[in-house]
Amino acid sequence: PGANALELSASVRRTMEELKKNFPDGVDYSVVYDPTVFVRHSIEAVVHTLVEATLLVVIVVLIFLQTWRASIIPLAAVPVSLIGTFAVMLAFGFSINNLSLFGLVLAIGIVVDDAIVVVENVERNIALGLSPVDAAKRAMSEVTSPIIATALVLCAVFVPTAFISGLTGQFYKQFAITIAISTVISAFNSLTLSPALCAVLLKEHSAPKDWFARVMEKSLGWFFHPFNRVFAWAGNKYSTGVGSVLRKSAVALIVYGGLVLLTGWSFNKVPTGFVPTQDKQYLVAFAQLPDGASLDRTEAVIRRMSDIGLKLPGVQSAVAFPGLSISGFSVAPNAGIVFFCLDPFEDRKTPKLSGPAIAGELNQQFASIQDAFVLTVPPPPVMGLGTIGGFKLFVEDRADLGYDALYQNIQSIIGKSYQTPGLAGTFSTFTVNVPQLDADIDRVKAKQQGVPLQNLFETMQIYLGSLYVNDFNRFGRTYQVIAQADAQFRDRAEDITRLKTRNAKGQMVPLGTLVKVTEAHGPDRAMRYNGYPAAEINGGPAPGFSSGQAEALIAKLANENLPKGAAFEWTELTYQRILAGNTAVYVYPLCILLVFLVLAAQYESFRLPLAIILIVPMCLLFAITGVWLKGSDNNIFTQIGLIVLVGLACKNAILIVEFAKHKQDEGKSPVEAAIEASRLRLRPILMTSIAFIAGVFPLVKSHGAGAEMRQAMGVAVFAGMIGVTLFGLFLTPVFYVTLMKLGWKKKPAPGPALKGTALGSAGATAGVAAAALLITVASAKAGLLTVGPDYRQPTNSVPANYKAVELGAWKEGRPLDNVPKGNWWEIFGDAGLNEQEAQAVRANQELKAAVARVDQARATARVARSEMLPSLNLDPGFNRQRYSPNQVPGFGGLTANTFRAPLDLSYEVDLWGRVRRSFQSARADAQASLAAFYNVLLTLQADVAQNYFALRALDAEIATVTGTLDLRKEQVRLVRSRFEGGIGSELDVARAETELATTEAEAASLAQRRNELENAIAILAGANPAVFKLAALDDANTKWNPQPPVVPAGLPADLLERRPDVAEAERQLASANARIGVAKAAFFPVLTLTGSGGFVSGDIDTLFKWDSRTWSIGPSLSLPIFAGGRNRANYKRSQAAFEEAAARYRQQVLVAFGEVENSLSGIRHLIDQAAAQQRAVANARRAAELATDRYRSGIVSYLEVVDASRDALQAERANAQLAGQRLITAVQLIKALGGGWENDARQASLPGAKSKW
Repeated sequence: PGANALELSASVRRTMEELKKNFPDGVDYSVVYDPTVFVRHSIEAVVHTLVEATLLVVIVVLIFLQTWRASIIPLAAVPVSLIGTFAVMLAFGFSINNLSLFGLVLAIGIVVDDAIVVVENVERNIALGLSPVDAAKRAMSEVTSPIIATALVLCAVFVPTAFISGLTGQFYKQFAITIAISTVISAFNSLTLSPALCAVLLKEHSAPKDWFARVMEKSLGWFFHPFNRVFAWAGNKYSTGVGSVLRKSAVALIVYGGLVLLTGWSFNKVPTGFVPTQDKQYLVAFAQLPDGASLDRTEAVIRRMSDIGLKLPGVQSAVAFPGLSISGFSVAPNAGIVFFCLDPFEDRKTPKLSGPAIAGELNQQFASIQDAFVLTVPPPPVMGLGTIGGFKLFVEDRADLGYDALYQNIQSIIGKSYQTPGLAGTFSTFTVNVPQLDADIDRVKAKQQGVPLQNLFETMQIYLGSLYVNDFNRFGRTYQVIAQADAQFRDRAEDITRLKTRNAKGQMVPLGTLVKVTEAHGPDRAMRYNGYPAAEINGGPAPGFSSGQAEALIAKLANENLPKGAAFEWTELTYQRILAGNTAVYVYPLCILLVFLVLAAQYESFRLPLAIILIVPMCLLFAITGVWLKGSDNNIFTQIGLIVLVGLACKNAILIVEFAKHKQDEGKSPVEAAIEASRLRLRPILMTSIAFIAGVFPLVKSHGAGAEMRQAMGVAVFAGMIGVTLFGLFLTPVFYVTLMKLGWKKKPAPGPALKGTALGSAGATAGVAAAALLITVASAKAGLLTVGPDYRQPTNSVPANYKAVELGAWKEGRPLDNVPKGNWWEIFGDAGLNEQEAQAVRANQELKAAVARVDQARATARVARSEMLPSLNLDPGFNRQRYSPNQVPGFGGLTANTFRAPLDLSYEVDLWGRVRRSFQSARADAQASLAAFYNVLLTLQADVAQNYFALRALDAEIATVTGTLDLRKEQVRLVRSRFEGGIGSELDVARAETELATTEAEAASLAQRRNELENAIAILAGANPAVFKLAALDDANTKWNPQPPVVPAGLPADLLERRPDVAEAERQLASANARIGVAKAAFFPVLTLTGSGGFVSGDIDTLFKWDSRTWSIGPSLSLPIFAGGRNRANYKRSQAAFEEAAARYRQQVLVAFGEVENSLSGIRHLIDQAAAQQRAVANARRAAELATDRYRSGIVSYLEVVDASRDALQAERANAQLAGQRLITAVQLIKALGGGWENDARQASLPGAKSKW
């Protein structure tokens, strides 16, 4: 179990090749029968179909788009989706088989659909005069929602089918998951890669064509130009036709209703089946000789059958098994089987060489064999489920009627089947006329002679049958020792009487004295089914009839001809089909329901989804009609194709309904919107539909291994897609306009009153309750009953202008926490600062943590929003319970199983706005988190800039001190030379060396402070301080005196909009306000709508039967009566939290004003201070030079030099510090203003914008 048939076959062949090397001379082997050859050929055929489908889709795309640039975009979706699907299949452990490859063939037409929609819409916008980039942006704003909707619809259709259990579920699972995977990848590709390729590859229509486009124009222009004219004419006619149909919408709806009824009639008309009969490249022929026929006689018949078969064209080889019965492959001397292996499919292309035709020819020639009943049948369509194709049932003897009565019953049924049209090849291998010997033991005499009955039975078993004794080894091999009488001593009936057995005394007693042997007759083997004596009946449908029809006919014959005490049961493939039941009965409604719920959740409307799914019956009608015209049955592959059509029908309708909704939102009437949407969407609908139809056409015309399965699915999908495309183009606008006009406001006509009856009262009450419930739900949906205060941004006492400078007036504004402020630090023109800012944004850990907090807040908001939608859960379960006799009278000691598979639906009607207020609060929290992120970002950028400028100021100081050190050393040398020359004193030397040491200490202190700032920058930049190094200024930059940016005359007056910390406080205030509504809603009742539907059974085999269905639906109301003051306390707490948030917001506004005023005042005073400090530096330097010259001349003492030099050093250090402080104050002003004062185009384009949560 779980082994791969192809791998096993290849392994056997490799092993035989290895063993062949050790064969004796003249010994060889050949493979005459290998069922995996069919599997391998069928997979190869599907791969060929996949290639053909791809080529046809390429042709369709080229015809419609007519440029290689536009065509390559949807075609790129094919390999992307296929490769991605293979990757996911590998992760799921799927193999490449017929079902998964079927899914890929259908996916070829699906995956290009979304990309076609994108390309077509981009081309349409380019034709309106937009550039390719702008056209791609506008196109994605128009088609993103339809693409997501169609992807969700297709997943909603396919994914539930993967959870169907049993054999049917195995057929659905890999196909459904393959389609769903490719659909999701296709949608992602269409939302990302396709628009990017459009922006890069497409050109404006007025742009000159490249050489390849010119070649296409010259070679195919003769076709493209007439095609475009015809298509334009057809488009105009289509728009006119849609208008005409909309004017006669009542007639269209009546026709639609008639077609829906026709759909139901068609499904009842078309015969049902399970798996279509297939030409599996071999046939099974069997022979049943008269009862008691010897094996030699059987072997002669089998040899004759093989000779006849090998002479027929199309038969490659024959493998004979005389002595093997077709009934369960059991051993029977009067039966035999021949497997006829047929030629490869490429050598059997004519109908006369097909498997069924060869089987019919064999049966005609086998009619000349008079010694046996000979029949040729096809193999089972599913390996492992039966030995041959067709149906199989067991007739059971449930009243001990005996084998003779059982034989007569099955012969009666078989005889009637020969007279019943629709049945063919009905037979049974059961017989009761096999000669037998009946050994009757005289138990009284055996007891008198002391012979145990066990000894009697063992004696007959050993002599007449056989008995395994042991094994022995010889010549390197193991042999079994079998005890058995020689053939000559067990050839006649009297041989039994000559056998002897031992009695209790050890004496040998002849069996003839204890056993009476008589001749009798009976079945060759005693079969039981479900514990009853049983006999099988095999058969199949006649040409032109389905397996379902044949099964119904044979079941009717059995019911009519079986007497009381006899019954029948299905087995093998027929049993599996009946066990699976009509999967479509619950699969189709479930898929349509999930599609409706998905669309309702996306559009937040019930009308738009209904306008979309109403077209589904049209695809089913045309699909089942195509199956009927083909002469096929409604089998499992047809049903899989119907599920595909459900999703595709909705996909086309979504394109029209989505655009019609946009046009109606722009102010057009429903009729105008529907006509305009139909006109705009005609081209993409036809492109996607024809591409899909072309993609499945190879399935319709397929041949070779597995062609029957491919045709069953291909015909249904091909015909259904044609029908839903034609009818959907005209009926979808009708559905949309009708539902938009009704608006669900029309009240249903009252039914007849049933006066004086309980039913009438209940009906009236239910009607009033339903109306009240609808009004309540509608009011809640519109937000009419929402409690709690609506948010109003608090006013602030703002100054008329800045105190520090004469500027314009302030204004109130909404916080714009996500408005991009640009790289404001570039205004300083420092490449080193630019590098550190970029590194900090990339690697700072606090910034990454802020991003994570934003993601958490957004996820929390999405969780809150999810409560506004219904929840649907699948809750399967199993329970085994024993009932106590004291608990349930009459059921004492009963143990029962309960299997459940329900879908539970729950929806809280948000009467008082609790859910909406919760969502508003979570959304405001998410916006506050985003503002906090921008505050962290701005603070990080400002801290990097301030630390950087502080470090550069220290570099300037260090350069100054370093220059002073050189001067101090020169002064020490000068003083010492004067002292040694007798001119100076030793006191001067001590003073000079003291100044030198003091300067060296100051240089070391500055180096330590620089190292600390360097480590701080490293931490901000996310780098390891141990390896981070920021190069110091060289000697050329010793005079470091950068000029800070000039503050413009008019700073922006929208400070409250630019500060992220103000935005964060304001959004937190809005969140606190919404939480008041949440707390207040707790005082009011909660209305919940619940529903459950599914299956409940005591037996898993009948769980999904229609009779096991169960459902419940109803509202529930929860009214708070007494909560110990908890609700009131929560309400007071929420009000207090709002007051706290309001105070924090106002305080943050005051802080913002104060920081701006401080920075502006600091800049103004620092400008004056810098001018004075420059004069001080110049005077100090001049004083130091004069003191040194006077000291050399002996005019002044060295103390004057020391004082002058010290003053010059302090002035230059103060000047460097002041330059750095001016830059730092400029950074502080930029931060206080929320990131600068530039009003770039990006900010101007976002008036009143809010952050997205």
